[in-house]
Amino acid sequence: MTLPENLQIPSAQEFLEKLPNGHLGKRYGRNAAFLRDLDSFLRLWNLAGFEEKKREFECVGRNQIKWYSLCAELRAIVKIAEKLSLRIRGFNQVPPRQRIHKFPKDCDISAEIGGSEFFFEVKAKSAETSQLPAEHFREFLETLPWSRRVSIRRARSTSRTAWDATIQRLNEHVSKFESPIVPPPYSDELVKVSFSPRPGKKFTVTSMQPDEVEDIKKWLFGDLTDPKKIPIVKQAVSKGADFLVAQVPGWFEFSLLFDSIFSDISRIQNNFYLTSDQNINSLCGILFISASNKFALVYNRSFHIFPRVI
Repeated sequence: MTLPENLQIPSAQEFLEKLPNGHLGKRYGRNAAFLRDLDSFLRLWNLAGFEEKKREFECVGRNQIKWYSLCAELRAIVKIAEKLSLRIRGFNQVPPRQRIHKFPKDCDISAEIGGSEFFFEVKAKSAETSQLPAEHFREFLETLPWSRRVSIRRARSTSRTAWDATIQRLNEHVSKFESPIVPPPYSDELVKVSFSPRPGKKFTVTSMQPDEVEDIKKWLFGDLTDPKKIPIVKQAVSKGADFLVAQVPGWFEFSLLFDSIFSDISRIQNNFYLTSDQNINSLCGILFISASNKFALVYNRSFHIFPRVI
């Protein structure tokens, strides 16, 4: 969503202007939805943990996965406050169940309603983001005098060493040509890069392997073929969270997604659901959000708090 000419969000825009050059946040200065979410967060400056959370944004630099996760936290703050009608209490706070431990873990967001405090742990399904070219590969492409169209061949991100090898081979490939002569396409096991003579520094990622329903289910609840990978529901429980906030790709209809990943699911009203699926563990529920502004809350039927937060 591009920022309309007549819409100004000074606090968010000022925050982005103060970020160092090269910071990923610099790319979002005209994104109205992001600026509104950021502004909602900045208005909570007096809450516990605000400065620590703000520093996370300031220090993320060019780390795309971390940035994607922090943007998910902004969306979560807005949804918890506006859609669940909870009052945000703080950030990076330690839940009561963690306070007995020598090294307690904290949760991303705490919120309150009717005198009861709930803790939310936010996780983002970032496979699509991790499939973007490495930042230093993008920087190399920007030095070339042709437009670039990049297709990702691998389903997931890979090591810097592998990207370095691709850069070296691609550099050898294009060094044989000088503008306006356009090089033929380059390809290896990571990417395919096509060139065109159009002027300017146009860079387009044209394809990647999207997450499927089964990928999301494994991410949430675990993968029997990869037992060492801790599912995010279990991660949230281990941190003492009451709710997991799970950001997933927005092209799924949430109702159809839920039919596929939960053993049983029933809609209470609008965007609120109930399940007795044991995979939800001891969580009170899972709040699903997407970058396209969708949300839905799935409650654990074993708990009886849901009438208080709808």
